[in-house]
Amino acid sequence: MGRRQGILWILVGIALAGLSAIIVYKATAIPTWKSGPTPKTQPVIVAAQDVERGIILQPDMVEVREVPEDIVPQDAAQSIDEVVGKMPQVDLKKGEIILKSRLVLPTHAVSDLGLVIPPGKVVVALPANDLLNEVQMLQPGDHVNIMFSLNYGAGTPAELVTLNVLQNVVVQAIVAPPTAEVSQDLADAMGASEELQAAQPTRALLVAVDPQDALLLKYLKDAGGVLDFALRPEDDPSTPFLDPVHWEYLIDRFGLELPAPAGEVTGTIPASPTLP
Repeated sequence: MGRRQGILWILVGIALAGLSAIIVYKATAIPTWKSGPTPKTQPVIVAAQDVERGIILQPDMVEVREVPEDIVPQDAAQSIDEVVGKMPQVDLKKGEIILKSRLVLPTHAVSDLGLVIPPGKVVVALPANDLLNEVQMLQPGDHVNIMFSLNYGAGTPAELVTLNVLQNVVVQAIVAPPTAEVSQDLADAMGASEELQAAQPTRALLVAVDPQDALLLKYLKDAGGVLDFALRPEDDPSTPFLDPVHWEYLIDRFGLELPAPAGEVTGTIPASPTLP
């Protein structure tokens, strides 16, 4: 009797173990039923970082992302070329889909500058008649240093000095008013070609700077300074101090000797005048 009871308990244990195995298998098995259709996606351009309005979009500021086709706005940009070099009229958040209707070209922003001026800045127009602009090397979005050469001091003659006035300034736009039509009668009356050329509109380079720097640029222009730009890498934020270049600087750097005045054996370097 006891032996039969032991065999019975063994059979019951085997049955329970088998039932447990079946339950575990069903709980962990991967379903074999088919899932629904994969939604169609479409490439769109999104902001890769937060971008303030009026900032010219660079390649590293945007990226391509696949999103479900049914949530893509009708005006969404779909290629990098459609957005790079343009300015958003509103602030962009990271991951936000960029709409083409909210972008403007820097060269077409003159009538809408209030939308693209960065907060705390003012836009000033500088003559674009230096050599870099003449050969069309500068484009909106470029980073430049602004240099001026001018005569300073009360001496006669005044001393020429070249200053690196502002560094890492972003070109907001390069614009020119529509060319004015000059009638033949007016051209004949003006006579000289220089006068005719002076009647043509001036090409201008627009930069956004601090209000105090705007006054500085105006002073240097009004003082007759000669303006030049230096193109710099856009990923270089450094702004080291650069020594002004004048006659004494050239003497010290290149070991030049100051010619002695007539009747004297040796010459001395006069004290540097100060800026007015």
